[in-house]
Amino acid sequence: MKTYTPTNAQLEAAYEKAVREVTEDIEAGRVPADVAHFRDLHDYVDANCYGGLCDDDNAVWDADSVNALQDRVDAWLASKGEPMGTPCDWCEDTANTEQGAVYVREDGSAMHLGCRLSNDEWEARR
Repeated sequence: MKTYTPTNAQLEAAYEKAVREVTEDIEAGRVPADVAHFRDLHDYVDANCYGGLCDDDNAVWDADSVNALQDRVDAWLASKGEPMGTPCDWCEDTANTEQGAVYVREDGSAMHLGCRLSNDEWEARR
């Protein structure tokens, strides 16, 4: 099976999708809200599919890229809910509001998980 290395934009999009998917699974009760590590997600779901990695239209990423994506999701889970003091660029509230924790994107922008913006909505707002 041939693999490829995704671009930084593809990795960022997969990360944002994975965070949305984990958040949705937590809200739906499929995953407990206190899950703190990527490895723990496997107790409840096929975590390897987060970020669209099992979508039919995705080619197979190389192992280093998959690991990088899962490491970022792991870091997000480990810090989820911790006060970061960073205001959300969308709603301007800080971490630990009803919108959830704020996470900071690679480009330095920040948003609550609860704001759940698509990339198009996010870019239009910026």
